[in-house]
This record gives sequence, structure tokens and C-alpha cells, in this order.
Amino acid sequence: MSKESCHHCAPSIKNKPAPEPSLRVQFWGSLLCTVPVAWLAMKNHLGHGAIQWGLTSVSLFGFGGPIWKKAWVSVKALKPNMFTLIAVGLLSAYGLSVWLFFHSDASGFMGFYFEGATMLLSMVLLGQVLEAKAGDNTQQALDQLTELIPSKARLVVEGSPDQEIAVEAIQLGNHLRVLPGTQIPVDGRIVDGASAVDESWMTGESQPIEKKVGDFVLAGTLNQLGSFVFVAEKTGTQTLLAHVIDWVAELQAQKVPIQKLVDRISAVFTPLVFVFAAITGLVWWIFGSEPGNPLQAIVPAISVLMVACPCALGLATPIAILVGTARAARSGILFRNLESVQIFEKIDTIVFDKTGTLTQGRPQVVSSQLLDKNLDTRVVWRQVASLERASEHPLASAVLDAAGNQGISQLDAVENFRSFPGLGITGSVGGQTLLIGNPAFLKDQGIATEEVLSRARSLEDQGQTVLWVAIEKRCVFLIGVQDQIRPEAPSMIRAFKHRGLKLLLASGDQPSVTQKIATQLEISEWEGGLLPHQKAETIRRLQSQGRTVCFLGDGINDAPALTQADLGIAMGTGTDIARQSASITLIKGNLSALFNAFELSRLMMRNIRQNLFWAFSYNLVGIPLAAGAFYPIWGLKLTPVFSSMAMTISSLLVVGNSLRLRFQKFRNAE
Repeated sequence: MSKESCHHCAPSIKNKPAPEPSLRVQFWGSLLCTVPVAWLAMKNHLGHGAIQWGLTSVSLFGFGGPIWKKAWVSVKALKPNMFTLIAVGLLSAYGLSVWLFFHSDASGFMGFYFEGATMLLSMVLLGQVLEAKAGDNTQQALDQLTELIPSKARLVVEGSPDQEIAVEAIQLGNHLRVLPGTQIPVDGRIVDGASAVDESWMTGESQPIEKKVGDFVLAGTLNQLGSFVFVAEKTGTQTLLAHVIDWVAELQAQKVPIQKLVDRISAVFTPLVFVFAAITGLVWWIFGSEPGNPLQAIVPAISVLMVACPCALGLATPIAILVGTARAARSGILFRNLESVQIFEKIDTIVFDKTGTLTQGRPQVVSSQLLDKNLDTRVVWRQVASLERASEHPLASAVLDAAGNQGISQLDAVENFRSFPGLGITGSVGGQTLLIGNPAFLKDQGIATEEVLSRARSLEDQGQTVLWVAIEKRCVFLIGVQDQIRPEAPSMIRAFKHRGLKLLLASGDQPSVTQKIATQLEISEWEGGLLPHQKAETIRRLQSQGRTVCFLGDGINDAPALTQADLGIAMGTGTDIARQSASITLIKGNLSALFNAFELSRLMMRNIRQNLFWAFSYNLVGIPLAAGAFYPIWGLKLTPVFSSMAMTISSLLVVGNSLRLRFQKFRNAE
């Protein structure tokens, strides 16, 4: 269908203005004309024809501008759509009524059809207003996010007073001061001061979060108590808030696969209606009760045109998607492509990453063992922290926090840093080569690990993840890190098991640690010690068994698995590359949103099917009824007036059914 087809009636959310006030004015103007025309039509008096003609002309040609414009575009493009049908139906009913005005007399007067034309226009305009309002609900979610971005920021200039600059002028590395009660302009890390920050737009938590030196702060969050200085690390379109706004905006331009099928059906349906209307008129012309009577042939043909407008069919999918994605955005769920909505309800297997996904992603160092008595513990900690500072792995933060707790604040420069996802990191610190990772990584680098395996295993038996540290080709330090299971994880796991889904835990962590977490969460299948490509292979193996697989992860090493899965879901608190590889992002980083996303996709697809069922059923019954197919049996047929009412009411029912998504509750995750 063309761009002006029914499912494009509501403006796109990207660059979408608020619903035009003129559209509402045109609806009310048309309605004010329709009421007296309908009242006079009930009087069925020939003398009222001039008044009906005048009011209908004002309604159609004074307030029907949006419909005529869209119809004209479809005619120029040679792609007939619902607006083509509406325009032809309006002109046919109007033209027939004008002809009757000049060719009727008191004795043979059967009534006009002016009320059918103006009633159809009023109903169509009402549908347009409701569509625009439904789209505006999604736009409001974007507007609320956009309003979080302040217009000004305070630039810290050494030796001079702070300067007020536009947010657009902020550059990476700028030091910015945030005063109490003001919003943070860009993403960055605190370098001086402390405060409590309201991050409710991102986390969903109403309680402010304590922030200190070294903590990351997000654009759009609200500083509540103290003042602090932070260094800008992500500006403009790179901030998390900007990504959220872009993702929601781009979503509205997409279509689910089921909508593409509807488009193909509608593209064929419109010209077929014209053919069927012509056949209807011809049949009544030849076989009607008064063969050769043009009026007897024209009225049912017009009724077919007016009842067959595929408004409901075109609205069935996009309105449900529009309302559903707005509901999702408010719930912290971002569908980055609409195909994921349709795929999610077909998922029968979910594969979970562990760290930062089922666990809180804020592991803590709970033990450490220096294996070489000749080394200084503080020196080794400083070297390890210096190397980990360049890493994005969740365990790096735990190491840096542990070093900070020991009073190590001055870190060394790192040279030749390299990251091996799923294995470890290397680099040169103070002229010495360091390796930090798992035992397999150290073995690959030719470093002996056998002598310390027993020590490492004792830590792993306690549920700790062990980081092996080698300096100059010798394993000299073990660090035990432990992460806590997210409090909402057990109920979420039970909910999916209750739905009959197959669950699997796939982690790059040690098998013993992975098994312990799987046991605690009652996940029967698990795989530990996996490299990034091995996670993807696990998913590929499940797919080869005919499974439809969803993968939930948050780190760089999860990107291959997120891409391989039928549906990739990223935690919003994870890395950028993980979010870019996923089809859905849980922006609040809350596992409850995963179950809500599953439920919402199910509700959206059920709503779409209900809409399509109603639209197809309506046309299946309405077109033959308007054509007079049931007249010889039961004496039933539709006049253009009732045809126009039936067509528009069907569209309003579809819109109303979709709006229910705003209020439907998710099932309890328990």
C-alpha cells in the first residue's frame, strides 16, 4: 500500500508533531453539519433537500480536506487505497443525492443520501482523531524523556569561575559541576564531591542512589543533595538517554511480519472492491425487481464502496503496536525492532548469561591469596588495579573497588593493553607484563597453573569466581570474587518454568561457580567456562533441534550469542555493544521486565489477531450484505447510510480494542 494507506494515518513518532488542532476542528465542524442533515433525513421531506445539500457540501468540501488530499495522492501514485474508496463512496453518495434533488417529485420521492455521505466523513474524521491520540500516547513517552535533558551546563575552568555553556557545546573530557536540584547534562564519572542522584527514569527506583568519586552518572538524572564535579565521557547522541529516545523513535517506522502480509492483502483488496461494486450494480441492473432502473443498480454499488473501506484492516496491526510499544517504554522495555514482538511469543527456550544478568553484576572481592612471599601485596594490587582500569568486564569494577578500599588511589600507566573476551586481559605495568584471566588463558600463554589448582578450587567450591594473576610468566596472585543473585531472579525463573519454557544457564565463568548459581535458581541445564563463540554454538545447537531460542546477556562477550539467537535481549545496564546486538533492551536492568516483555508481546499479538479477526469478519459479512446477496432470502440489504456507519464503527472498535493495552495488567511473575 502507499504511504497514505490506512495504517499510516497516525503520524510517525519520529519528528511527529502533536495532533493537529485543525483535525479536531474539522471533525467537530463536520459533525455539526451531520446532525441536522441526519435529523432532516428522518423527516424524509422533499422540501428539505436544499438545506441537506448545502450542509453536506460544507461538510464534505469545507471540512473534508485531509481525506481528499490523501485520496488525491493515491490516485496520482496509481495505488488505490482506503482513502480512494472513501473518496469514491463520498462522491457517489453526494452525486446520487444531487441527481435525486433535480429528478424527484413529491409523488415519487424516496429520500436522499446526503446523510450517508456526511455521516461517513464525520466517522472517518473521528477515527483519524482517535488514531492521532493513540500515537500521541507514544509521543508523550518520548517527550517526557526529551524534557530530562537540560539546556545549560556549568563548565569548570581551572583558576576561573564556572562558565555556563549550552549542553550541545560540551566536549569529551570537560569537567562539569552539578548543583543540587539540577539535572545531569551528559554521561560521565564523578571526580570530586558526592551526592544522591534520582535515577528513576532509568532504574525505576524512586529512592535516590548515593554517588561518590569514581561512580558513573547518567544524563537526565536528577542531582538531589550535594554538589559534585564529573568528567564528560559520553555526550550528545552517545548518552544512554539519547539511545533510548532514538530506539523508541525508530521503532515506529517498522512493521511486524504480520503487518507486511496485511499490506499485501489490502493492496489487492482495494481494486477488487471496485470490481465487485461494478458487478453488483450490473447484477441489479439486469436481474433486479425493476430491470434497467439505474437507481436500483447504483444504490447497492455505492453501499458496497462505502462498507468495504479497509480502515479496520489497515489499523489492526499498527494501532496495537503503537499503543503496546508506548506501554513497553513506560515499563522499561525497548523493542528495537518490531519483528521481535512476533518472535517473542514463539520462544520455547531461554538461555541466560550469568554475570550482570541473573546476578547483580556488581561482584565484590571476598578473598585474595599472594602466592609469592617475596612480593609486596600493595604493589601487586596497584598493578592489578592499573590493568583492570582499562577493562569493561564487570569483575574489573570489583577489583578497583577492592584496591580503593585498601587505600590505593594512585594507579600506574598501562602500555600494550589487550583484551581477550571470555579469557582475560594483558598489558605492561611499570615495565612488567601482567596477565589476568582464567587458567585456560594462562595455559595458552605458557604459564604453569598446576601448583595452585588446589587453592583455586577451594575458592571455587565456596562459589567464588577466581581471577588468576601472572607477572612475568609466573602465577603470583589469586583473587576471589563473588556476585549476588538478583532478588527478582528466582520468581522470574519460576514464572518461565511455569509457562513450560526450557531454561539453560550459559556462562564464561568457571563450571563450578556456574553450577552453584544454576542449583540455587533451580535451572537444571547449565554450561560453564564458555568462550563467546561457544555460547553462540550452544544456541546454534539448540536451534538445530528445532528450538526457538532467546538469549539474555549484558557483556561484550555476549554479542555473538545475542546475534545468533532468534531473539537477543540485553540488560540496559550492560555494555553498548551488547545493546546494539540485541533486539530488545531491558533499560532498567531489572529481570522482572523480561517476564513483562514476554507477557506484553503475547498481549500485543493477541490484540492484533483480535483486530484482524474483527476486520476480516466485518468485510466477510458487510460486503455481501451491502451488495444485496441476502435480499432474495431474508430481504436484508444495507443503504449507503448504514454502510458508512458500519464501516466506521468497525474502525472505532479496532482502535478501542488496541487502547485496552494501556490498562491490561501483566500476570504475576510468581
